Amino acid sequence: MDNTSLLTSIDADGGLPASPCIRFNKDGILLAISASDNGVKILANAEGIRLLRTVENRSFDASRVASTAAVKAPTIRTFPSSNVAVGTSLADRIPPPAAMVGLNNDSRSLVDVKPRIVDEAVEKSRIWKLTEINEPSQCRSLKLPDGLPSMRVSRLIYTNQGVAILALAANAVHKLWKWQKNDRNTSGKATASLQPQLWQPSSGILMTNEIGESNPEDSVSCFALSKNDSYVMSASGGKISLFNMMTFKTMTTFMPPPPAATFLAFHPQDNNIIAIGMDDSSIQIYNVRVDEVKTKLNGHQKRITGLAFSHVLNVLVSSGADSQLCVWSTDGWEKQTNKFLQMPNGRAPAPLADTRVQFHLDQTHLLAVHENQIAIYEGPKIGMLKAVGASGS
Repeated sequence: MDNTSLLTSIDADGGLPASPCIRFNKDGILLAISASDNGVKILANAEGIRLLRTVENRSFDASRVASTAAVKAPTIRTFPSSNVAVGTSLADRIPPPAAMVGLNNDSRSLVDVKPRIVDEAVEKSRIWKLTEINEPSQCRSLKLPDGLPSMRVSRLIYTNQGVAILALAANAVHKLWKWQKNDRNTSGKATASLQPQLWQPSSGILMTNEIGESNPEDSVSCFALSKNDSYVMSASGGKISLFNMMTFKTMTTFMPPPPAATFLAFHPQDNNIIAIGMDDSSIQIYNVRVDEVKTKLNGHQKRITGLAFSHVLNVLVSSGADSQLCVWSTDGWEKQTNKFLQMPNGRAPAPLADTRVQFHLDQTHLLAVHENQIAIYEGPKIGMLKAVGASGS
């Protein structure tokens, strides 16, 4: 848009009217063009072809779509995805979840969309090849400026848009660092090349959780961001608080302990639904709008240490201090399966070891982190693909 020179041109294998209608999809990897004889042609870059080959809609034969795309959809070489190099092997990438969103961003249509890996044996061997980062030259570091009293950081997370870092300190105070969008950082995304600013609203108020009766240092801290980064749900051993991320004002507090909340997660389709992992090993599905618990899930023997939703598999995966993973259907909140982590030979699970879970961008592969192990699982039955034993506790 900032250059008047012609970038490229293509005849799309002919058959176009004098003034065809054209339309990019949201991610700019597919281009629809009206053709003669009431037809429509789809052009795709390398990532778009990858998407066509791996997304199977119930009303289409995915193999026919992929074949048609390969023959009739020339590659748009000048419009690659910003994070994919032109010419990268199709088997080396996973399609972005944003491309799976339904019309008008109605994510409810995700129920009808399931990803499919064409050649699973080849795909897995390429996609899940582990790379060690052990040289200083592979990393860059940056110390974040902090004008507030220094306290141990209990939780730390990037915002969903990747433009800020939110921290929760042991004294129940939140800190937010934002990167500025300028000539040196045109995207405004987090980077180690530029220092962010510790941000506070003009009112000067701080987002501070209510603290339980126990010592704040001994409390389990947890928080979760809504998918648009507008709200944060947080707890530090006391009541759960809902904060406005723009004004830092407390919107509401609820669910005083005991039991105390130990992990929080927003439902991917409805920010009013919160999954709350508790210290008593239960999981409560809470509706903020009506201030009530919809259902209570029981399957763990010790406190909940991790929760992760998949909007593709329609499941909630929970992990606990009992070194167990449980898979719950988000349709009826019934337990589909459970699995205990396989400990490395000669190592027994610690009595209260935290286990964290997080879904990959493809929403079908799950990362589980334990003090003795890092493992990758594949849904929906959570079968292990790879596991690496930790070098120490």
